[in-house]
Amino acid sequence: MRSPRAQERFKELEKEIKMKPFAKAALAACARDKADPAAAAKADAQAWLRRAVATLAAQKERYEARSRLSCTQSCSVQTFSYRLRRSMNYT
Repeated sequence: MRSPRAQERFKELEKEIKMKPFAKAALAACARDKADPAAAAKADAQAWLRRAVATLAAQKERYEARSRLSCTQSCSVQTFSYRLRRSMNYT
């Protein structure tokens, strides 16, 4: 026969095994957000900044590629710079 403590540990283990992984992760995230809202806000801001920087880098690469394609081999550096600024609407 099992001791009451062993039975209680078994019940806890059984409960943990039956709990779905995504529910467990959601509960942990909820507890973390409630515990430190400032850290959650900081993490959200950092994620937004990473996405914004990635988007801007992709736009820059597209603009540079477009200006390289429109500029022939005989273009001077000045013309290239002018076309780059013009394509990025800096004129």
